[in-house]
Amino acid sequence: FGAYRDCNAVRAVLESIGPMLKEKLFLYTFRSKLQGGMGDAEGGLLRDLQELAAESGCVDLIDVEFFAEKSPASAIRRLQNAGVYVLSSHHDFLETPEPGVMKMLLERMRDGGADIVKLAVMPKNHQDVLNLLAVTASFAEENPDTPIVTMSMGKLGSISRLCGESFGSCMSFGAFKKASAPGQYGMEELTGILDLIHQSGVSGED
Repeated sequence: FGAYRDCNAVRAVLESIGPMLKEKLFLYTFRSKLQGGMGDAEGGLLRDLQELAAESGCVDLIDVEFFAEKSPASAIRRLQNAGVYVLSSHHDFLETPEPGVMKMLLERMRDGGADIVKLAVMPKNHQDVLNLLAVTASFAEENPDTPIVTMSMGKLGSISRLCGESFGSCMSFGAFKKASAPGQYGMEELTGILDLIHQSGVSGED
């Protein structure tokens, strides 16, 4: 697991998978422990890993934990100048903030220059899930040029991973083998359900 600290090893992995990704978009993510991940990249390691990914030629988007960065706007510009798009993210595993706070978080990530903004929150009741979807719809309508990704986590919020598209969320996440976040569906299961939704026109298409 600690091999991510070896930039040469990471470079070798990216070089090996590059030929397999010609027809697919690749979102590169280093998720820190504070944001729900399993590792930490102290000092300049995170910057080195991000720049390595940006220069690899096979990465299309890089996830930046916006509020964990000392100068998020500078980090975003640096990666964009290297030729990749940036998805700014924030995860709250304790609660679902008030609607006004969620909107503020999304707006700050937008104003920081992100190409896509992502917010994941933990619900305590059904109203929290509804609030997240309402904020998603409002932000998407007011910011048509900034794609948004949102999800309400855990079992209670799992419906948001299926219906988010109907409210303006442009992406959902499915697990290949082991879920990387609470409430996440398996990739094949998620794809099948979304295909049914698209076929029925529930996503909003005529």
